[in-house]
Amino acid sequence: MKAKRDDGLFAMEKRGNKWSCQVNLGVHPVSLKRLRKRFNADSKKEAYRMANEYYQQHQRGIDIHGGDSLLRDYLDKWFITWQSKRELKESSVRRYSEQINILNETLGDTPINMITPLHLDQLIRANPNLKSMHKSYAIMKRAFEDAIRYDLLITSPFWKHDAPKKPKRKEPVFLTEKEIGLLTTELHGNWIQELVLFALSTGARVGELIGLEWNDVEWNETDPINGPGTITIRRSIRTNTAGKYVSSEPKTVNGYRTIELSGKIMKMLSDKVVKNEARKIIAGRWVDLGVELIFPNRAGGYHSGSNLLKEFKRVAKQAGITKHVFLHALRHTSATLAIKNGTDIHTLKNRLGHENISITSDLYAHLYTGQQQAAAEMMDVYLDS
Repeated sequence: MKAKRDDGLFAMEKRGNKWSCQVNLGVHPVSLKRLRKRFNADSKKEAYRMANEYYQQHQRGIDIHGGDSLLRDYLDKWFITWQSKRELKESSVRRYSEQINILNETLGDTPINMITPLHLDQLIRANPNLKSMHKSYAIMKRAFEDAIRYDLLITSPFWKHDAPKKPKRKEPVFLTEKEIGLLTTELHGNWIQELVLFALSTGARVGELIGLEWNDVEWNETDPINGPGTITIRRSIRTNTAGKYVSSEPKTVNGYRTIELSGKIMKMLSDKVVKNEARKIIAGRWVDLGVELIFPNRAGGYHSGSNLLKEFKRVAKQAGITKHVFLHALRHTSATLAIKNGTDIHTLKNRLGHENISITSDLYAHLYTGQQQAAAEMMDVYLDS
């Protein structure tokens, strides 16, 4: 039996043991279709309350139909908007897209207003790779927070869901002093020798090393050959999906930094100037990049990161280093050497170009434990008096 309409907005109807309330939202401005929404409840009062709450949201300008969007449709639109507000590198866009594809494969056909904590459990079970799953979970959580901010949703399933355990951060791989000695001996005369030694001294990232130019070096005015100097990290070189070299800003805002260099490293750089000029003559054809690189390849262009890694692994194996090492291990090794020589964590953070000190602390704080004993015994000399 149908109940009377309420000003043409609500239509009540009893269906078996349930009450149904349909709310009339007018006509869609584009499709000209009538917009209606039906709510079912155990009581007439509850059905009316649900319909009225929905109608009030519509009156306040909330896009209540956005909540009916399938997750895949919403994520596609959300990512375009979210990405436009950030200067993401091509590699970052690719990684985010991969995670969104995982979300779409698992829950893509579910309307966002129908997703529950049980669906989030389904997402966790669907991806056995803990690191990948955690990234997908974080992206989806961020997207739902924005859906609430955009008034597409009222609540988020993440509010009632226990977040998955974060994957443990891998311990940084670094070379011991013995291994450094073996490596530097084996590197003698090798075409990556200067780049590796510079990496060990500065802790610069591989992309930053590839893009270093002579204009970035500040020579000592008093003793330009053997005196200490500085180098400024201004850019990072990477390859895009087409295999072309792309110059971009350093990884973080703090990645743009000036690093102090020792006299021995400056001497190595001054010798590198002569070596590069000699190589330019021998090569015959020299790539014109419009800039002079400190560590160019044999033709004067940018080094290939994969070629550098291949040669570094070969030299490390030849030197008798059995651990699995990447070029990034040089950065970690530089940090450990700095800590051993008494560099405080704030200075190390600035030297490495970390975005915040928590990153430096998470990676290297355990290496400072040996310094606590010295701090503990600092006052002993006064206690004996």
